[in-house]
Amino acid sequence: MQPSPGSAQAARPLMRGQAHPRRRRKVLVLDGHSKAAAQVVLALPPACAVDVAASDPHCLSFASRRVARRLQQPEAAEALRAWLATRDGEIDYDLIVPSTERSLVALKSQDLPPRLRAKLVIPEESSIDVALDKHESSAVAQRLGIKVPRSTLVRALDELPEHPTYPLAIKPINSKVLVEGTLRTLAVRICATGAERIQAHRKLLQHTAVVEQEYFRGRGFGVEALFEHGTPRWLFAHERIHEFPLTGGGSTYRRAVAAPDAIIVASVLLLRHLRWHGVAMVEFKVADDGDYRLMEINPRLWGSLPLAVAAGRRLVAAVQVCSRHPPERGSPLPRAPSPKLHPCGHNRGPSRGTPHGRTTTARDLAQQHQRHEAVRCGPRGRCSGGHVGHVQPELAPEGAGIEN
Repeated sequence: MQPSPGSAQAARPLMRGQAHPRRRRKVLVLDGHSKAAAQVVLALPPACAVDVAASDPHCLSFASRRVARRLQQPEAAEALRAWLATRDGEIDYDLIVPSTERSLVALKSQDLPPRLRAKLVIPEESSIDVALDKHESSAVAQRLGIKVPRSTLVRALDELPEHPTYPLAIKPINSKVLVEGTLRTLAVRICATGAERIQAHRKLLQHTAVVEQEYFRGRGFGVEALFEHGTPRWLFAHERIHEFPLTGGGSTYRRAVAAPDAIIVASVLLLRHLRWHGVAMVEFKVADDGDYRLMEINPRLWGSLPLAVAAGRRLVAAVQVCSRHPPERGSPLPRAPSPKLHPCGHNRGPSRGTPHGRTTTARDLAQQHQRHEAVRCGPRGRCSGGHVGHVQPELAPEGAGIEN
């Protein structure tokens, strides 16, 4: 639409040599109650106009002076989709951030308008469904040659395998389920006796099928990544120092590390296979001898996001870049990482070991990650800025099992 003769745009033409004023990028952050949303608000460039939506009027993110508008977010999935389509039609956001699994599940449908879905920077619905299903993601990983714990799918008590070896882990195939109309978290249970095992199955099978899994002893690692239509753009890794409960749960203390090559390679291989788009964290346990097992895929922003930001990773800015590049049907993927968005998260061109003109392999990315972390974090996991990853666990109700 042409500006009217009396408008400021028409009355003040650009002078010769004057730069064209940049339009402020408009960002909507969902799930303002979460720590991930608060970190996104703080990490967005100051030039962005930031709106935050939350179902709780007293949420953490609303306290930030960075927030332009504080919006009431509908809780029901259908209501959220309708509200978001209307809101985006009015404002025309450049980026919409689903900060938790709650909004991701509500918005993952392929029926969402393509233009709106591109602003969410999320993968196809089928890829999200694989990531959210622990049994299916384990099966896909196993077909790719990635090591996973021995496990059995259980849909009813009469399907329990005989002669189990203790301890073992009882995991719901979906961590988030609807309980009396509210999306709640189902906690993993570590069982040391037959009585604990039966009790865990009875609790969880009321809501979802479960996976009975061998207990693999090792240190917990998370490989965080940003992919753009199947191409890795950003990698970061942390090691869990403390967990609650101690037998396995949310981490309460963690540090940035140069992760073992094997789990970097496995993460890239798995997310490439799913043609991932957006953020994800792939969790592993690694034994003292270097052996590893895949635990799960978290297809959303992670609770330890502040650690990555404190270590100098500009993830939120990288997600903004991806929101500007909607996929074109049939278009080829880039053959090497963009020189403006290095796979390790810093603004450099491809490393000398990954020249333009050949496809970047998972092994290349693992080596780049190791070199970068060796410089930034040192042998003890302390980054050059002196930051140490010390982050609080997720709060209830999202972090609390309904059986407690």
